[in-house]
Amino acid sequence: MLANPRVSGRLARPAASGRLATPADHALVQRLVWTWLRLAVGALTIAGLFVVPVLGGRLPLVQSLFNPDYFRLALVTHVTFSLNVWLIGFAAVLWTLAAARLAPASVQPWTVVGPALAVAGALALAATAVGNLGAPLLADYVPMLAHPLYYGGLALFFGGVGLVAAQYVVVAARASGPLPAEAWALQWAAVVYLLALLSAAVAWNSGITEPGIVVWGAGHLLQIVNAAVLIAAWRWLLGESLSALGQAILRAVLPILAMPAVVIPWLHVLPGPVRAGEMALVAWWGVGVPLGIAWAVVVAAWLRQGRPADLALLLSLGFFGIGGVISLLGMESDVRVTAHYHSMVGAVTVAYMGMTYRLTSQLAGRVPRHHLRTGQFLLYGAGIGLLVAGLFWAGRDGSARKVFEAFSGQLVLASPAGLVLIGSLLAAVGGIIFVATTGPILAHSPTDADALDLAGREVGSEPPMNADGRTPSPPTLSHGERGEG
Repeated sequence: MLANPRVSGRLARPAASGRLATPADHALVQRLVWTWLRLAVGALTIAGLFVVPVLGGRLPLVQSLFNPDYFRLALVTHVTFSLNVWLIGFAAVLWTLAAARLAPASVQPWTVVGPALAVAGALALAATAVGNLGAPLLADYVPMLAHPLYYGGLALFFGGVGLVAAQYVVVAARASGPLPAEAWALQWAAVVYLLALLSAAVAWNSGITEPGIVVWGAGHLLQIVNAAVLIAAWRWLLGESLSALGQAILRAVLPILAMPAVVIPWLHVLPGPVRAGEMALVAWWGVGVPLGIAWAVVVAAWLRQGRPADLALLLSLGFFGIGGVISLLGMESDVRVTAHYHSMVGAVTVAYMGMTYRLTSQLAGRVPRHHLRTGQFLLYGAGIGLLVAGLFWAGRDGSARKVFEAFSGQLVLASPAGLVLIGSLLAAVGGIIFVATTGPILAHSPTDADALDLAGREVGSEPPMNADGRTPSPPTLSHGERGEG
């Protein structure tokens, strides 16, 4: 990388406007990233709380203790906060960081509007759920509660994230020279996200009034956004081990992700019934091919490293592989689909957990101790693995999705219900450790004005987390790493 001029002793690079980054730019970016991180981790916490009645409604012996109406409300809330607010909120974290690295001074004070809208939207969603307002609408990808407050919350959240996505698209388009693979992936993620919003608007404008159909195409596109951001996270977790050939392959396949985003809005305006099947098929191929190739590229790079992999990366790659195998085995309208979803969402979640640890270290100079991180990843990983296995087994036995119905068989360890229960408990403990260790750090404002190097240090470059539970080398921070916990 070319040397950059210094401003007040800090490295800086010219922004798109030609102005050099200043300490105020650094501080603003840190505040924005911190806000998005707080929102994302808070969403994961809410999703975990609402999983309790969802789990109880599917287990023999204890199902009678739960209300079927509240089961459906909890299911909507759990999916909304885990699949949308947590994952899409974290995408906003990385868009903000990547935009700041490409053009630090492009992050202006008005950019606080995006996270402010998103936070307001998330609060409205949570208030609707806590207040038990509106009938549950169990739509795929974007389930809802039929209440104006909930609809308004969705609009505020997705609109707030849309501002950040649009800003990143503009900044990336103005960048001089080719973008690195991770920035390229985030650019396509932002483009697809904006087209997902367009798809929902086109569906609504075409006269579709059923909420599940309005968000059907957009929901599929949001999963492509998650896939593209996951590729960027893999690239960062991998470190410097990706070869020039690997980067070139990623750059070549990533534009395929945009193909469904172009086709799906067009399918909404064709005469006749909604072509839901065609939308799903286009999305499946549009995300499956590039993400599968990216997975193979990252796995090959990891195998060439000759050292233990980052544990978050290793688990993420493993969960993605399992989810891919489940999809290839075939899925009917049963909880094998749920097993596939949990494996894929688990792959993204564990990668984002690893990125969160790195970012709290980079922005605040604080990170949980390595034994806590290791234990958290192992508990969460084992839990998701058992949960997926139990759901797949239950699906083979005919258990349907989204219903208040106990899994067949007894609640014993060697049963679908037993695996789901034990897996859920382990994953919950892993999630609690994650929130309990990162929450106190996020509760305070970033303290290290130089921790976020906008001029060239790899985003999320600290601290590596090996599969053997050791941190290979101490990260370089202005005030040193302070292990918490």
